[in-house]
Amino acid sequence: MSKLLMSFIFDAINWKLKIMKKWLCKICFLWENKNRTVVIFLLVGLFVSLGFVYVLLVRNKRLNKENRLLQRQYEAVDNALFRMEEMQKTYLQYENMKKIDDIDLKTETDSILKLSSLLDDKKIIVVRISNAACVSCIQDFCAVLFQYFSGSEIIYISDYGSAKELFFMKQILGIENQVYRVEALKLPIDKEKKFYVFIIDKDLSIEKFFLPHYEQKGLMIYYLDLLKKTL
Repeated sequence: MSKLLMSFIFDAINWKLKIMKKWLCKICFLWENKNRTVVIFLLVGLFVSLGFVYVLLVRNKRLNKENRLLQRQYEAVDNALFRMEEMQKTYLQYENMKKIDDIDLKTETDSILKLSSLLDDKKIIVVRISNAACVSCIQDFCAVLFQYFSGSEIIYISDYGSAKELFFMKQILGIENQVYRVEALKLPIDKEKKFYVFIIDKDLSIEKFFLPHYEQKGLMIYYLDLLKKTL
């Protein structure tokens, strides 16, 4: 519809410009023949036409701006839907994960301990942070997570290779807890290098698997509300 309107505006402008060209020729001819009254009348008509052309140009500029805005909004929605589809595929592919191996974790001081040594009778949240994951997703989720749970209820496990990288990551995310390191968590989802969260108990059974994304803050809050009722 907007393309048709823009086409109409362009046609109207061209039509007006052609008329104005003819009027200018007439004005020059009449001025030479000293027919001043008609010249004044034509000049008034010319200025009115110029005003009309100006209005059309302004309207066309506004329509172009609106079209660009609509195009950007369409692309944003399309990209969001694509990401949601990809996340849903990933979730469906890995939702049946039920248990994790008792892996070795490296502390920030490079000592080694078992995952099971961090678990007791109470279920706890595991936040898996990948170096290749969406930083905004991690930041936004952690910002909300801190409002729901204390540090003692969360285990952070990253795949960062060095303590230096880990230090900068903690500064960016505002994490004050110990962050453990392990390259592979021995879960199928880990090969995707995504940021994900789940609950674990002392038997190393896992549940409530979740893939946070910064564009789905409402879903993050829903998930954390659910965890609050579960833990």
